[in-house]
Amino acid sequence: MNTIFNIFSISVTDFDEGQRDPFGFDDFSEKLGSRYLPFSGTVRKPIYFFFVYYVNWLWQHGKLPVKKKEEAQLRLEKLLVLSWKRKSDSLSGKNVLGNRQRRVNPFKGNDGNWIVQTCFKIYGASVSKVIDNNEFIERYIRQNPEEEKILNDFLSRTGILEKTNEAFLETILLKLAQKKHSLFNGNHELNDNYKKMFRKYLENAIWNTNNDFYNDICNFFNPTPKLDERIYKRTVENEKKYPFKALNSWFSAFTLAVDKDVNNENSAAQWKKADELYFKIPDQYRKEISQRPEARCWFDRIGNKYNPKTGREFGEEGWYALLRRANSPNFYDFKHNAFISLLKETY
Repeated sequence: MNTIFNIFSISVTDFDEGQRDPFGFDDFSEKLGSRYLPFSGTVRKPIYFFFVYYVNWLWQHGKLPVKKKEEAQLRLEKLLVLSWKRKSDSLSGKNVLGNRQRRVNPFKGNDGNWIVQTCFKIYGASVSKVIDNNEFIERYIRQNPEEEKILNDFLSRTGILEKTNEAFLETILLKLAQKKHSLFNGNHELNDNYKKMFRKYLENAIWNTNNDFYNDICNFFNPTPKLDERIYKRTVENEKKYPFKALNSWFSAFTLAVDKDVNNENSAAQWKKADELYFKIPDQYRKEISQRPEARCWFDRIGNKYNPKTGREFGEEGWYALLRRANSPNFYDFKHNAFISLLKETY
């Protein structure tokens, strides 16, 4: 298994719940990242924060003519993505959920042709941590006085996606496209006013989470060259101030040591390196993660050795993905990649 061909990267969210990786490193990294950045590491797109907040606000105030909340959420998410697809030739690489779904029917919520991980599931918990006042919703309602009626007209119409409904959908999308400040106007990025507002929300949320950490990254809320490189150098790779680098070094060495055992090779030297790196992790974090964690999947731990399970019980492709991460500069980004992505769409 040491020689790997045609490796492809598997994101953290591709693993089944409870089996995101064998040793609990993903969960620990997400938990640790939350002490600095108050949102999930899977969020990437600022406009979804406002969209989720807006739809949930409409539902909470009884302004949607649908009996089930999920039905309203799914239909409006479909409408949002269709408005973006109508205006953009390609949304590939833009962090748009459901972009590749074909023949999407926005007149029905759960029709078997939409994504499981909706923006409400991915962004929901993060929205409440970032948007902490009514400034956005008050401005949005004021700037889009007719939108509620348009959305209600849309939600009141149900059925299959046939000619009549297709024509009706086009009318709805045309009306929304004329609204400069609407989330549904076809622009998958926020307009400048809302970009500025989101940056402020994000700044306040990070300050409230960890103001010392905020002081290290606050300058990046203004356009800056080499954003990724400078943020990583200031945070993830800053071993004097933060535990990220020490943990990544240990995660990597530990994974490579296990791989030696998987291949029935002499692993003594690799385990010695892994153990030395473990004790370089600051004490307060070592208390939270075992030097020899129990394997949640793929392996049986016998003493200090990890034996791969046989047959389909061993996730070979997932293990290859972990090995690739073990050989990369940073095993985990501790939510910083999400932070960088959010910032880039607010400049």
